[in-house]
Amino acid sequence: MKKIIVNNGSVSKKYALFDSDKEIMSAHYEMLPEGFVVTETAADGEKEAQIDRKIFDKSFSDFIGKLLDRKLLSDKKEISAIGVRIVAPGKYFQEHRLIDDKFLFNLDDISDLSPLHVKPVQKELSDIRAELGNSAKIFSISDSAFHGTITTAARLYALPREMMEKLGLYRYGYHGISVSSVVNEINKGSEKYQNIVVCHLGGGSSITAVKGNQSFDTTMGFSPLEGLPMATRSGDVDPNVLISIVDSEGFDTAELQEFLYKKCGMKGLSGISGDTRVILDEIAKGNKDAENALDLYVYQIQKTIGAFFTALGGLDALIFTGTIGERSAEVRRRICDKLSLIGVKLNPGKNKLQINGDGQISSDDSRVRVLAVRTKEAEEMARIIETLV
Repeated sequence: MKKIIVNNGSVSKKYALFDSDKEIMSAHYEMLPEGFVVTETAADGEKEAQIDRKIFDKSFSDFIGKLLDRKLLSDKKEISAIGVRIVAPGKYFQEHRLIDDKFLFNLDDISDLSPLHVKPVQKELSDIRAELGNSAKIFSISDSAFHGTITTAARLYALPREMMEKLGLYRYGYHGISVSSVVNEINKGSEKYQNIVVCHLGGGSSITAVKGNQSFDTTMGFSPLEGLPMATRSGDVDPNVLISIVDSEGFDTAELQEFLYKKCGMKGLSGISGDTRVILDEIAKGNKDAENALDLYVYQIQKTIGAFFTALGGLDALIFTGTIGERSAEVRRRICDKLSLIGVKLNPGKNKLQINGDGQISSDDSRVRVLAVRTKEAEEMARIIETLV
């Protein structure tokens, strides 16, 4: 069975063609500070090319064209299923399910609650239908389903219960596909871990405590805005600060949401960019605002890891994944520098070597195993589709 995986992030789009459980080709479309780029990976290796905004906006059609050009598909009708990563609040979206008219209606109903993710995926679903018609079943792969096991204390807000039930105001968590893929990956080895903390660090960042291979607690909540400061998202903010901003700036709810999602985080604090590569370059030049932005990001991650260490009753493994977690040895070093009290000790040489790969980056005498692990969301989504078809 040939199926396509669609994974839209906040600044990137990823596609992969699978034949049963084997990945045939993937393409990663990215929005970088210097422009747009696509990276293709297939049997003949990896190829990167500059693209324009038009191709980025029509990336699904571009990917289908590449598959036909390479003769990996002889006809679009060979595709029997498509799995789309869905990041959306509400109980309805906490399960993997077939995307039908009811699903689309419910998605439209909550589109304003998570605009950074829902509106782009609505466009993606429209592009898929325009390209393939009704020849393939489309499945929603919930980014929250993995977090269905978090504790009651972690799921609730300190709000009136009647209001929570009426409006569905619970902590759902996100990055669940990524965390699940990483947990499955490390369990393939001979060493087994009971208590794990997974740091998914990228344009959106979250940390998840995992106990016995199940989500125990996570930093994102009702929406992907809660938790850590991120590239352009504020993360946790005192609600009274938000009231002050509304009073001062006269924002309506849509304007406040746009502000918190796109103009805050490291971009807002640094005044320059939310991209950690740019932030690190500016720090090297002595930019104090950039230093403060990264210090806040690192501090909140350290604090959360310490809190989850306590909540789990100890820690066996600390995992770094996501674009920053996998690629930035410097960010990993800064995070781990103050974690010696909970048994974390990096091997500096291994950490630098694991800039873009998988493997142990802790020293042999570290009580907590530290690993950099590639997130394999496409493989995880393909596995989930097999259970739905």
